[in-house]
Amino acid sequence: MALSDAAGAAAAREIAQLRALLNASEAARAAREVELGGASSEAERLAALLAAAQSARAQAVGRLNTQLSEADRQAVLLALANQTLAAEKAVSAENARKVALLNQQVAELRGQLSELQAILIASAERDASNKVQVETLGSQLNAALAQVADEQRRRADLEAAERARLEAETQRLAAEAKQLSRYRSEFFGRLSELLAGREGVRVVGDRFVFSSEVLF
Repeated sequence: MALSDAAGAAAAREIAQLRALLNASEAARAAREVELGGASSEAERLAALLAAAQSARAQAVGRLNTQLSEADRQAVLLALANQTLAAEKAVSAENARKVALLNQQVAELRGQLSELQAILIASAERDASNKVQVETLGSQLNAALAQVADEQRRRADLEAAERARLEAETQRLAAEAKQLSRYRSEFFGRLSELLAGREGVRVVGDRFVFSSEVLF
């Protein structure tokens, strides 16, 4: 019985604590809602002030536009015209610069063409001169070749004549040698006959050998 009463008392205390926490939570939520409501009101107030300021600015600009005098409008138009004229002058100056640059480039191209033409003319003149020189050298070469051929023919004729002379001289010398050999044979034969049988003289081949007694 005592234990049941103690348990009921503990449960009652826990329920009381939970209710206290719930009440505190509700109070905090209510306070936050009040704070949020105040912040929303401040934002709405600031938005209203901004809209009013924008409206006042627009009204001021409108009044300023309606208060512009004719002189102000003319001044604005003049300023715009001056700006347009300045822009056109800038464009004209740029076009003039481009035209001047183009003229300079054209002049440079003409100069290069003139130089190229001069080079071509000089090359043609050199080619003509070289052609004349080649023709002259060709003529000189042909003349030199003809002279060499003539000299070769004359040399061949001289060599042929010299060979003929040498052959004739060889034949003549051979004939003389043959004749001398014959004369020698005849002389040796007759001399052998004359000296045959003499003391102190012997015939050895084609020579005569004398003894010392005969010579001294």
